[in-house]
Amino acid sequence: MKNSIEELNLLTVADVHGLEMITPDEIKYLKGERNQVAIYTTAREGPFISSMCLGHYQEILPKKFFIRIHKSYIINLKFLKKYIKGKFSHVLLKDKTALKVSIQYRTGLLVILGRLK
Repeated sequence: MKNSIEELNLLTVADVHGLEMITPDEIKYLKGERNQVAIYTTAREGPFISSMCLGHYQEILPKKFFIRIHKSYIINLKFLKKYIKGKFSHVLLKDKTALKVSIQYRTGLLVILGRLK
């Protein structure tokens, strides 16, 4: 019987204190910042900081729930409250966090939201 991190549905995030195990369900959004990613979760106030790139998380997180909305952001659709359209469209998360949606990723987001009706 296997008992791997993937089978347990855990992400391992290295920080200065060691390794943190988080589940995708805890992740509200990820923000790419230079050579690191800030992972905002329900588990704590501040973000987990990872030295991996945003593209790494885009590949490994479940595509059913996680979508890239900007070159700097990936959101968990479970925490999405509202999409606000306009010249500078953005999303509002359930915790009232507002994040920009870029033109490049807007169509993909709208396609996904259309399927959620």
